[in-house]
Amino acid sequence: MATGAVAVTGLVACSSEPQPNHPSQASVTINGNTVASKQAVTCSQQADTLPGAAPQWYWTIAVGDRNVSGVRALLNGSTDKLTAESVHILNLGGFTGAYAIEDGGEASASFGSETFTITGTANGFNTYKPDQPATATFKIVATC
Repeated sequence: MATGAVAVTGLVACSSEPQPNHPSQASVTINGNTVASKQAVTCSQQADTLPGAAPQWYWTIAVGDRNVSGVRALLNGSTDKLTAESVHILNLGGFTGAYAIEDGGEASASFGSETFTITGTANGFNTYKPDQPATATFKIVATC
């Protein structure tokens, strides 16, 4: 019987978290032009835990339709400084491309007042001329 009480208490504790009183939405700027505003955004957090190691905390920010056009960003929140691990941009502002921390590019991420801000440069191609390489600056502001 004690096990049932613990399980119910655990469920109550998980569901009692206050919900934000604002809609989750995002804006995306490519090369200085706002190409998406007040877009629906999905923000999720997960922990990557390995035995004997400190947990690694990651945030995934998804804006738009990943099959047509949008952005997907992976942020690492395991240290004191939030880090942009990768950003994938699909068909926004005439650009498709990506930033990845392993590629040596530059990007930064910050969090405050329930809002993520991610800025940087991505390499890819012009959506209308896919045979031409392109570089684009980006800014993603997502309220979660």
